[in-house]
Amino acid sequence: LPARLSSRTQLRAALDVRASPARLPSRTQLRAALDVRRALVSSLHAEGTDCYRILAAAEGAPGAGVVIDRYGGTIFVQTFRQPLLPLPEDFSSDEDAETTDSLCAELLGLADEAAAALGLAGAPRVLLSHRGRGLAQRARGPDQTYAALNCALADLQGQAPETCTEFGLPIEAALVPGRDPGIFLDFRAGRRWLRDEVARRYATSGAGPRLLHVCNVFSYTCTAGVATAAAAATVGGVGAFVLNVDHAQSSLEMGRRNAAAALAALSALSPLAAQASLVESSPTGAGEEAGFACLRADALAALRVFAGVQTADNRNRRAAAGNGRGGRGGGGGGRARSAQGLAVGGGGSGGGDAELEAFALKSGGAPRQFDILVLDPPTFAKG
Repeated sequence: LPARLSSRTQLRAALDVRASPARLPSRTQLRAALDVRRALVSSLHAEGTDCYRILAAAEGAPGAGVVIDRYGGTIFVQTFRQPLLPLPEDFSSDEDAETTDSLCAELLGLADEAAAALGLAGAPRVLLSHRGRGLAQRARGPDQTYAALNCALADLQGQAPETCTEFGLPIEAALVPGRDPGIFLDFRAGRRWLRDEVARRYATSGAGPRLLHVCNVFSYTCTAGVATAAAAATVGGVGAFVLNVDHAQSSLEMGRRNAAAALAALSALSPLAAQASLVESSPTGAGEEAGFACLRADALAALRVFAGVQTADNRNRRAAAGNGRGGRGGGGGGRARSAQGLAVGGGGSGGGDAELEAFALKSGGAPRQFDILVLDPPTFAKG
C-alpha cells in the first residue's frame, strides 16, 4: 500500500470516501481550476478546439468524484464511482422536488461560472451522466440515474447541438447519459502529433512526395484517423490512405460522419483543400489512392492479417474448424478462413469477421506495409 494509506484507519477513511456520494464543486473551486487552465484554454481556442476538461476529479471537494468537461456548447458533468446523492425511485414528493431544484440551481451556477471564465457567448447546456457502480446505477441503469435531474435541466435551458470542434474541424460528441462521449480528450496530444508528423513528412519528401499509408488500430470513433486524413488533405497535395480498424460498427459509423463533416468544412474553406484523403473508400482496396477506409474487425486479428503471419492460435482455430466445432456463437459452421488458411472469423461474432476475411482474400496473404501505425488500445487489451 502507498505510504499515505499505511495505517488501517487511513485505509478505512479512503474506502469510506470512495463509497460516499459524489459532491459538486463550489463555484470557487471551479474558478480555481479554470484559472489554472487559462493558458491551455487560450491555446486550444487559438487552434480551433472547444472540447476539453475543465475540472478533474481531484480538483473539487476531496473524494467528490466529479469530472466536468466542455463539449462545444455543453457542460458535461460526470460521476464514476458513486452518483451525486442516493437517488430515490422517483421525484414525486415535495422533498425530492426541493432537492432537484437545489441541484439544478447549483449546476446552472457552475455553467454560468464556466461561461464567464471561458468567454462563451451564451449560456451552455448542462448534462449529467453517471458511469459508476453506485446504488442508483444498479437500480435504474446508467442512462436513468440522473433522468429526473436531466429532465428538470432541459426545462430550464435550451438545447445545444452535440457537435464541437478540434483543430478547427467539426467533430461529433455522443453526449448520452451513462456512455462515453466518443472523444478521448487525453489523446489529443497524439492527434496533434499525427498532424505535425504528416506535415513534416511532406515537407521533407523532396520533389516527388508519395501517398502516405496510415493504419489506425483500436480506432474507436476514428478521431486519430480523421486528424491524419485532414492534415494530409491540406498539405503536400498528395493525400493519404487512412485505414481505421475497430470491432464496433457504431463507432466506425461515427468515424465516417466525422470524416464527412471534416471534408465538408475543408471544401467550404477551399475547394483545393478537399482532397480524397477524407473521401470514404473500400478497406479491401490496394490503398494506391488517397481515401478514408473503415474495417470492422478484431484489432489483434487484423494485425495478424496485415503482417501476413500465421500464429499458433490461427492453427488451433483451423484445427477446431476442421473438427466441426463452431465459434463463439455456436452453429457448427466452424470459423471462416481466408485462402491462406488464416482463421479470421467466428460463427457468431458478426460482420467484422466477414470484412476481415474479405480483406485477407484480397491481399492474398501478403504483408501490408504502413508508414504510420496508430495504437491506442483500451485498458482491457492485453495482447
